[in-house]
Amino acid sequence: MIRAHKAALLARLRADPPMAHNVIDGIVDPEAPPVLAPYVAVSTATNRFTVERESSEIPTMLEFRVTVHSVGVDADQAGYFSEHVFQQFIGWRPTVTGWAPQAVQHYRSMPVMPDATVNPATQYITDVFTLTSRRAS
Repeated sequence: MIRAHKAALLARLRADPPMAHNVIDGIVDPEAPPVLAPYVAVSTATNRFTVERESSEIPTMLEFRVTVHSVGVDADQAGYFSEHVFQQFIGWRPTVTGWAPQAVQHYRSMPVMPDATVNPATQYITDVFTLTSRRAS
């Protein structure tokens, strides 16, 4: 259920032609070969889940926090990808079998920041979204 929601989010971003081959699931592994900008790294965390009754362990509501790092060779390129993320997510309702997600909501953004820990150095923008989903009846 959690992976299905995440898969829907990633598929939505990858369906946008500029991001088709530039979406990374999770964080960039520092031990792996370097990933060159531009790219978008998407991490999800389950904020909370609720169950229908105390005796049940089956979640009836899930809330996700989706953190997206739009990385570019400069601030303009990072902003370009950040705008594309917004265009794909805001107001969109994922389709997840057995669940009824609400529209993705913007939670907050951080200003463009430099990342000098990679070579060549990059700029990135962090955008955070929320997604609430209830088990379909």
